[in-house]
Amino acid sequence: RVILEYIDSAPLEVLAGNPSWVSLQKLGLISHERVRTYRYGTEAPPRDITPCDPDSFPAFAQSIAAKKITEFTYRFETAGDPFVQALVSSGFLQQLKKLDLRNCGITEEGARILAEAIPSSSLQRLDVGNNRISLAGLDLLRATEISLQHDSQEGNDEYGGDIPF
Repeated sequence: RVILEYIDSAPLEVLAGNPSWVSLQKLGLISHERVRTYRYGTEAPPRDITPCDPDSFPAFAQSIAAKKITEFTYRFETAGDPFVQALVSSGFLQQLKKLDLRNCGITEEGARILAEAIPSSSLQRLDVGNNRISLAGLDLLRATEISLQHDSQEGNDEYGGDIPF
């Protein structure tokens, strides 16, 4: 089983081009940076990148590096609902069994997008803890009947819920 926990903020298109990831089954991308200056290669000029840029995700999701991934952690404070839409639209959600989107700034809209896509996916476990999902959004996700962790929603102390991963 090939696992990579990548705590940095390289552009996803760079990660997608890495041929050594062809057997990767579990990937964790975690960063607390909103923007970072990044240089790929010795001759490349530095450029500012946003690690959670939803526009870069579809290319990664379709890359050879992503084909065997079944467990995915994506923790970027500013990812939000646009990232959820990119994740679902790319088809990447279909192959996942476990998805961790803790602390991504997801709201009720992102929860609705996920809830609509989950029934046609292989997803078994979802962590959306520490986001901004309303009670109604959490109810939509709970109705999918997958293992759901949804503790500590911002501004919402009514719902807790820990499922050990």
